Amino acid sequence: YIDGLGGVSPPSNTAEARPIVFPDFEYTPSTLPMAYSFGSIELLDLAGENIITTDDWVGAFNGDQCVGFMQINENTGACDCNDLEDCATIMYLYGDDGSESSAGYLNSGDIPTFKIWDGSTNNYYGTDSPESDCLAFEDEEACCSDMLAADIFGCTNPESCTYDSDATVDDE
Repeated sequence: YIDGLGGVSPPSNTAEARPIVFPDFEYTPSTLPMAYSFGSIELLDLAGENIITTDDWVGAFNGDQCVGFMQINENTGACDCNDLEDCATIMYLYGDDGSESSAGYLNSGDIPTFKIWDGSTNNYYGTDSPESDCLAFEDEEACCSDMLAADIFGCTNPESCTYDSDATVDDE
């Protein structure tokens, strides 16, 4: 069995089993999709190393409303924004089609925000705004940004009682 941390875990009916954990991203697809992709997705540690793994997920939001998500895969970051046809990192975001289940979803011109969920820590990290001229939602369109990146905010002073060893940016 593979657990939520990506490790091998004993069968779930044993005391040694770790719980399977998934991000708290929920949405119902609507009839108005838009494809988004990123040439690179990064979660940077204090040394500036990308610690993104296949246990991590990216969620897209309109305010607090989740409008799409995707799990990181081995090919994430292998996307050429000039050729979305062969891109393995496409995430579909959904617009408000007037149905009750899509209330609060994206409308034409809305720009989504993104969060990275780190499966190894069960933490969510807001991302820097991707740089692209196509981020505004338009149904049945496609957008690719070169990079989606998140810093981990917290206390980076190891002498402080609030030190966070995962933090990459001091939140003073």
